[in-house]
Amino acid sequence: MENCINHTGATVGGYGVLKRFRKLVGAHRWSYCIDKKIQLDEIKGLVVMHICDNRLCINPKHLLLGTHADNCADKVKKGRQARGEKQGNSKLKNHQVVLIKYLFTVGATNVAIAKEYGVSTMCVSRIRSGKTWGFL
Repeated sequence: MENCINHTGATVGGYGVLKRFRKLVGAHRWSYCIDKKIQLDEIKGLVVMHICDNRLCINPKHLLLGTHADNCADKVKKGRQARGEKQGNSKLKNHQVVLIKYLFTVGATNVAIAKEYGVSTMCVSRIRSGKTWGFL
């Protein structure tokens, strides 16, 4: 793959931005449109994804048009999705979930575990079923 071409101007949230038509526009979006010879309005509602994962990159060969769902799936596939204790709403730490999973093996009930760790029984049930914290 060719090297990234980094935007050297203003940034917002780590992404390069330009002022176009009296509005801030993502530099990568502008680069994509210039390369494809299309107008910004033609990609409204879609995202321009970085296959290189470099927010400042404006190299058109590193840019791909997709939906928000495509972008989220790409993030998960590449392991950039916050999960476990790194996910902002988590009340539990990774080591606590490991202990909770051990407690399942020795017959502890969801109610007892929930009380011990100060979480809901639904939280414990989701850990038990693997719906959450399945990566541990």
